[in-house]
Amino acid sequence: MIDEIISGIFGSSIAEWAQKRWPPRARSADEPLFEQLQSRNRVLYWTSGVSGGAAFILFFLYLLAGGWRSGVWQIEVLFGLPFFMMTAVAMVGCASGGLARTREFLRYWELKHKLNFWSLVSFFVPLSLLSIVSISSGLVAL
Repeated sequence: MIDEIISGIFGSSIAEWAQKRWPPRARSADEPLFEQLQSRNRVLYWTSGVSGGAAFILFFLYLLAGGWRSGVWQIEVLFGLPFFMMTAVAMVGCASGGLARTREFLRYWELKHKLNFWSLVSFFVPLSLLSIVSISSGLVAL
């Protein structure tokens, strides 16, 4: 999903560059095949993606309906909240299976996007934290 977002904004050349620069880790002998990972993680992956898209659309509609207060924090939330929601939904979905389930989902994400796990961390964590800080500062400003 992240490579589709990047491709949509900056073009496929950046996504291809990122995939070449940060390829996924090599498969270990005891790791399930991609097809097995996909069958177990597809629903959680799409649920997290839909939650991020819904967060963006709902907050955007809120701003259009008169919620705009000329605050920079609202723009930060508009772009940070979807990543926070996607991360939160995925982690809540993985929580029931413990650390092994979380590792499995993150490995699925890595193979699906052909990007190393750390590119996920370096992209999603700062945007999620930015969203939390922006929401906090926005609540204080209200």
